[in-house]
Amino acid sequence: MASGEFLVRPYRAADAPGIAHLYNRYPDGPNRVDRKLDATMVRTELADRGTALFLVAEQKGRVRGTLGMFHSCGKRAAGPGEVFGDMFFLIPELRGGSAAAHLFVEAVAPLAERGIRTIRLTTDPANRAAYSAYLQAGCSVVGAGMPDEDGSVELVNQVPLLVSLLRRHFPEVLPPDLPHAELWRRVITGVDGPGLVVGSARALGRPSVRSAVSCGAAHVAVHADPWTGEVFATAVGDGAVHEAPCAQDRAVPPGPSTCPAPAVPGGGVAYSGPTTVWSGRLCLSLDPADGNVTLHHDGHLGPLLSDPWPVNGPPYATGWRRPAAGRRLEVTSWDDGWTVAERRPGGVLTRDTRLWGGSLVQALYWTPDAPASADSRSVRDPAPVSAPSLRTALTVGLRSSVLVTGQSPKAVRAPAGRNLWPADATDFAAAGHEVTSDRRLSWWAPYSGLSMTIEWDGGTRARLLSSLLLLLDAAPGCAYRVDVSRGGAQAEGRIPVAVPGVEPVGGASPVPQRPLPRRESAAQARRAGRWVPATAARRPVHRMAAGDDEVLLSEDSGGIVSWRRSGVRVLAAPFPRFRSFGSNATWRLGLWVTRQPVREDLRHGAGWGVSPPGTAWSFDASEGVLSETGEAPTDGGVAAPGALAWSFAQCAEGPWSAVVTAAAEPGGRAEDVVVWLTPASGRKARALTSGGPGDLWRLERTASWQQWCREAALQLADGRWLVTAALRAEDELLVRRAPQGPLLALFARRPAHLPFSARMPLLLADDEESAVRHLRRHSGSSAPASLSCPPTGPNAAGEIPPMRKPQ
Repeated sequence: MASGEFLVRPYRAADAPGIAHLYNRYPDGPNRVDRKLDATMVRTELADRGTALFLVAEQKGRVRGTLGMFHSCGKRAAGPGEVFGDMFFLIPELRGGSAAAHLFVEAVAPLAERGIRTIRLTTDPANRAAYSAYLQAGCSVVGAGMPDEDGSVELVNQVPLLVSLLRRHFPEVLPPDLPHAELWRRVITGVDGPGLVVGSARALGRPSVRSAVSCGAAHVAVHADPWTGEVFATAVGDGAVHEAPCAQDRAVPPGPSTCPAPAVPGGGVAYSGPTTVWSGRLCLSLDPADGNVTLHHDGHLGPLLSDPWPVNGPPYATGWRRPAAGRRLEVTSWDDGWTVAERRPGGVLTRDTRLWGGSLVQALYWTPDAPASADSRSVRDPAPVSAPSLRTALTVGLRSSVLVTGQSPKAVRAPAGRNLWPADATDFAAAGHEVTSDRRLSWWAPYSGLSMTIEWDGGTRARLLSSLLLLLDAAPGCAYRVDVSRGGAQAEGRIPVAVPGVEPVGGASPVPQRPLPRRESAAQARRAGRWVPATAARRPVHRMAAGDDEVLLSEDSGGIVSWRRSGVRVLAAPFPRFRSFGSNATWRLGLWVTRQPVREDLRHGAGWGVSPPGTAWSFDASEGVLSETGEAPTDGGVAAPGALAWSFAQCAEGPWSAVVTAAAEPGGRAEDVVVWLTPASGRKARALTSGGPGDLWRLERTASWQQWCREAALQLADGRWLVTAALRAEDELLVRRAPQGPLLALFARRPAHLPFSARMPLLLADDEESAVRHLRRHSGSSAPASLSCPPTGPNAAGEIPPMRKPQ
């Protein structure tokens, strides 16, 4: 290789230090973690994910880029015949040329030869260059294309399957000795034909995403489900569509996630027994299809804890957002839980789950198969797999809580929040924070008074990937225990804080010194001025002026484009242009309303304020109400309830300056209606968030982070503070710090088949002292009421049957 030549080659173990250096050096590196990576972390990550292929771009003897294909990306597991593309990175000097295509080309052909049909990947839609490149390479978006809490949309690429079909049915088009670069050119750009074309279609009576290649007389196409990306039909030559995958398309070599699923121990009879167990106010649920366990409390919205089915490894073919599908589980029910078993290559994995009192106890076991001689195994039988570790990922649902690690006098505390403490390692689990002392963690939610502690045996390795995500790698026979109680954190305020840039606000007063002024009624909240036609940036808008305030609203864009007080901006907005804000590639407004799946849904989480496709708005100036007129998707994404409407009004009386009111008619399944706003803050502005009734946190962090709370205030560029609060028990505030500035959102639950109305009050405070005073007065006088948990009791009378401790 010449000194300046660019080379793509398979990964070698000696590359790990160079890869760690590469990712540490560039702030836009893949799978970003706010801590320094090392070679051991890189090797561990590649081993844990089940690496199908990892390519290194080398120049002048140094690692300049990477691309990996994995059976799991950590968050999601790939299905049979699929891999996840990840860790795609090139140094800036190699971007924009042929290097990216070279990496992708060198990956596709080997995958097709090994029977891989589909490449899945996730990307940030705000990274326009990468997003466009993926689409040009034949990728299609899965679902509605709305970024999830991680800021990602999922894409699928069917080129490996198209290559396999072309080689099988038209060998003259893609002969075996064809160089990889020429193979890519013929598939993408075509030969005497249009090449690769991706678009919407219908096949076998179903909507689909159609990926087709035409090279002269050769024509092949595959049809994938638009919401899952799974291939369900193929067409060859004459265009006749056949159900897929056919037998030859399913010939995938055994691997961590592609081995044919063996029969369930005991025959695989479908489970029809109880799927919920009650103990006091706790409800434990089991999904017998995938083994996922969730723990609920009737005083908390959503699960207290989510625990997917464990896997043996490494590698670990699982994901905490989407575990592997197609499990064949045998379930045995008990009065207080279940024993669930799955046959895996080399043995049987068993989890025993019991709930009694305020405790959930789960134990993991591995029963190896009797060893077989090499002569007795067929060619396709995988070798026996040992079980050095059994992995599970526990997601804690106490979003507005305080995390306490260790025990006195070494205990430390931190507000639960993403990338506050520890560093967010959800994209690179090997860099997670090792929990090495006391083998326990506790969370306390001050508003509900719920406290949860997780303890594990000594043979278990524990890592925090975020403050609410705990990864456990347990030796067979180990158990972990989850205790739920009320209170138990009276001394929490005396525990030191572990987070740089985060401190409790001194002088807390849990009880207000005088009653909070009565909240404004709906009549009092009517605007003090009228909406009148106007223009802004040569666009038609509606203007409302009252006192020192001026508000501009765009009907076409569906939100507030400007709010000024005394001529100074309160909200930031790029209107009429579109810009990226965090992972929202279409940010245009300063205040707007969307709807999304419920925030506790792990498949999506809290989004980024992107409206579902087809959303449109109309404005009634006489009433000051924006009403949704477009049709939201009804399958695989957000449900389509009755019409959603919202308004922005200034308050003539009461403690608040303005209020946003959102309402929806009954219909569809439960969802969250979200009010989003982007305050006109500097990048180093401070934030105040509530830690409990009367308690506040002051955050001065420039790195990206997010925190759930019930009251919040954000400092504006001119020194004033924008203050808000959640008024209903089932509503929560989300405060985010993105590179462009802060993002504030109120998540309001719209229940299924019931009318809905929620309000987000807003106040402009002159300084931090007045903001703190208002937050404490509000939080001390408005503790939320108890919630009702969605699961119902085990009998019509709602009585809780007596529970027994398992023998």
